[in-house]
Amino acid sequence: MIVLQSAFLFSFLIMFFLYKFIRIKSLMDFPNDRKIHKKIIPLYGGLVFVGLFLLYSLFFLKDNFFMPFSLVYIGGVLIFILGVCDDIFKLNWFYKLSAQLLILFFCVGVIDSFSFFGLHFSPFFSQLLFVFWFLGITNAMNLLDGLDGLAIGVFILFLIAILVLINQNYFLFQHSFVFLLLLVCIIPFLIFNFYPAKLYMGSAGSLFLGYFLAVLPLFLILSENQSINFTYDFSFFIWIYAYIIFDTIRVLFFRVTKKKNPFMADQNHLHHVLSNRLGVFKSVLLIYSINLLILISYFLFN
Repeated sequence: MIVLQSAFLFSFLIMFFLYKFIRIKSLMDFPNDRKIHKKIIPLYGGLVFVGLFLLYSLFFLKDNFFMPFSLVYIGGVLIFILGVCDDIFKLNWFYKLSAQLLILFFCVGVIDSFSFFGLHFSPFFSQLLFVFWFLGITNAMNLLDGLDGLAIGVFILFLIAILVLINQNYFLFQHSFVFLLLLVCIIPFLIFNFYPAKLYMGSAGSLFLGYFLAVLPLFLILSENQSINFTYDFSFFIWIYAYIIFDTIRVLFFRVTKKKNPFMADQNHLHHVLSNRLGVFKSVLLIYSINLLILISYFLFN
C-alpha cells in the first residue's frame, strides 16, 4: 500500500512541478488548424506516468519478471522510447510503424492459436491476426487522444474492468499489483488532463497505453496457463475494446475510400464529430458513458 501511495504522490508532484516551472520547447503541443486546443500545452504527462510505472515495476515487481511480464516490460520500454522520440522529433509515420513492427517480434512468437467468439484460427493466421491487432490497438489510443481527458479516462475504465476480471481468478489476482500500480500512476494525470487540459500525455503516453492494451491478452492468458500450447481467447478484449476498435476501423475505412493516407491525422473520429456538436466536455462524458455501458454489458452477459 505504501508503494502505491508513494507512486500516486510522486506522479502528482512531478506533474505539478513540471506544469508550473518547466517549459521545454520540443515537448510543447502547439495549436494548429487540426487541433482543438487554442494555447500551447506541455507534453509531460506520458513521460511522468509511464516513466514512474516502468521504474517502480523494475524495483517492486522484480519477483513477477517471469516470461510474459518480461516480454511486456521490454516491449513497453521500447515503445516508451519510441513515443518520447516522436514527441521530440515528430517522427514520420513510416518510422513509427517500422519501429512498432520490430517491437512486435517480442510478442508474436509466443502466439500458438488465436480465437474469439468461438472462431478458431491456425498458428499462421493467428500470428497474422495478432500483427493487425497489435498495430491497431497500439495506435488506437493515440488516435483517441484528441479531446481533453478522453483517452486517459477511457483507459482507466478499461483498467478497472480488467481488475474486476482478474479479481475472479486466483492465478490472475496475484498479478493485480501490476494494474493497481499503473492505475495510481495515471490517475494524477487525469487531474491535469481533464477539460480544460493543463498537460497532455504525448506519444510517450498514448503509444505506451495502446501497447499495454494490445499485449494484455498475452500477459493475462500466459499468467493463468503458464504454457504456450493453448488457444488465446480474445473475446473479452474485443468486447471491452469495442469502441476504440470501431472508431479506428471507421476512420481508416473513411481515409482509404477518400484515397487519403490512412496514417495521416484528420478530424473524422467520432470524438471530433461529437465535439463539433456538443462541445468537448459533453462529448467526453458521452464517450465515457458509451464505454462504461459496453463494459457493464460484458459482465452482465458473461
